[in-house]
Amino acid sequence: MQTGIFLAFEPIFDKDGETYAYYIQLINNTMWKIVFDGSMYIGDAQFPLSGSVESQTADELDTLPKSDLNDYPNFELTIWRWTTEGQDGRVNKKLKLKPKQFFKKIADAPILNTMAHVYKIADDFAPPISRSDTLKAYTESQRPEEEESKDVYERMKVKLHDVAAKASFPESLDLHIYNLTDEYKKMDAAAALAFQLKRFEDYIDEAVLVGVPFVYVVHGKGKGRLREEIHRHLKEHPSVLRFESGFHEGYGAGGATKVFF
Repeated sequence: MQTGIFLAFEPIFDKDGETYAYYIQLINNTMWKIVFDGSMYIGDAQFPLSGSVESQTADELDTLPKSDLNDYPNFELTIWRWTTEGQDGRVNKKLKLKPKQFFKKIADAPILNTMAHVYKIADDFAPPISRSDTLKAYTESQRPEEEESKDVYERMKVKLHDVAAKASFPESLDLHIYNLTDEYKKMDAAAALAFQLKRFEDYIDEAVLVGVPFVYVVHGKGKGRLREEIHRHLKEHPSVLRFESGFHEGYGAGGATKVFF
């Protein structure tokens, strides 16, 4: 079985056995957990794609109707390895589906163990190289033990948070405008979006302050504008480790984003 990272399009059949759509699967056949971010473009429409895939597993990203192949769907993905030391290495991949080539790509998809249209988008990540000749390594080796102990204590103090605040912090924020303000009927779309984003930013900053490991941001599905703005903000936030489309009770898959700190 080939190692690497693959984008596979698994056929979905109707009752007559005809293919009418495809499950878009991101296959991680490597020894590392990976994180990804990017978009799918079909005509003038953009569909954000982000999340993570554990080693030796696959994640269903979306569904592609067969008729959309005529619009030459484009994929732009950035993929990086997630290790115990954080993010490591990045692979940028652009893929344009061309129907004539697409139907020649049928193969036994790794991990899925089913026939699908398979594109290899990255090789396995090489193991990180540990070097002892760097300036940082030399500095660490020369540090006095008492200084090292002091630094450990200082780092521990930084990580301490108000336990009561952490325990009572709400695990999710519902950004539906009617739940945020009674004045929503007087707002146009731009004003409502600005209000939602301000509440979202305040919530994320407070979550970082109290030290919770993750939260859910409920944005709904709709046209996706609020979700796009939220994801853009999360990509730029220095305390956000990763985020992914998460299942949230009451909103199902796609209606919420799970944010990890």
